[in-house]
Amino acid sequence: MKKILLFSLLFLSFYNLFAQNVLKFNAYSISFFDKNTSKWEEEIEPVNMLVSLNFDDGKIKIYSKETQIFDIIEIYKEEKIQRGIKFRFYCEDKSGKNCYVDLVSYDDGEKQLYVRYIDLMYYYSLEFSQ
Repeated sequence: MKKILLFSLLFLSFYNLFAQNVLKFNAYSISFFDKNTSKWEEEIEPVNMLVSLNFDDGKIKIYSKETQIFDIIEIYKEEKIQRGIKFRFYCEDKSGKNCYVDLVSYDDGEKQLYVRYIDLMYYYSLEFSQ
C-alpha cells in the first residue's frame, strides 16, 4: 500500500509539473557511460548549469559550455521503474542527430536527466531551480 501511495504522489507531483509550460532545473553533476566497461564512470564531475524543458516550444535545453538544444519529436507515456518514475522524450539535437532524453525521479527524491545516443550516454543530476 505504501508503494502505491508513493507512486501516486510521484505521479501527481510530476503531472502538476508537466501541466506547467516550462520546467527549470539546476544540474549539479554529470556522469558518462563507458562503453568499454559497460559501466558508468566512477568519477562524477561537478557542474553548475541550467536545464529547461519548454513544452510550449517543444525544446529541452542544457546550458553547458556549448548549449545543447533538443527538439522534442515525441513524448512517451510515463513509465514506473524499479526505484521511481521515468518520462521519456524522443528528440533531435541541433546537429540533426536523434536521441532519447529521459527525466527520472527516484523514490528518494533524486532527479536525473539522461541523454542517450547510439554511441554516447550521459546523465545530469538535478535539483529544481528557484
